Amino acid sequence: MGLSFRIRCTTDCFNLTVGELLYISYRLSKPDAGKRMVESIYIATRVLPIDRGIVEKAATLKASRGMPYVDSLILATFLSVGCKQIHTTDKKHFSAIKIKDLKFVFHKTLQYEQ
Repeated sequence: MGLSFRIRCTTDCFNLTVGELLYISYRLSKPDAGKRMVESIYIATRVLPIDRGIVEKAATLKASRGMPYVDSLILATFLSVGCKQIHTTDKKHFSAIKIKDLKFVFHKTLQYEQ
């Protein structure tokens, strides 16, 4: 299993996303690739903190949908900036979620291209 992500940066990204990607690179024993990827994210985007509104929305999502809190934080961050499409490999936790005007695209692996 290799480290592969395709990052399609817009203008904003959240610290949570950066942390998740870096964690995966360590889990796959590819920390140098992960650090390069994270550096490219910091260069290409504005990395935003997770604020109180996101935390509250995440708690609501966890309570109402029974999903893991980290996944509810991920979903809440996307919703907070009005994402219309989310690419993920986590079909287990996101396939049952139905939110108007939000589409999930499920992948077997995420691709990272430098």
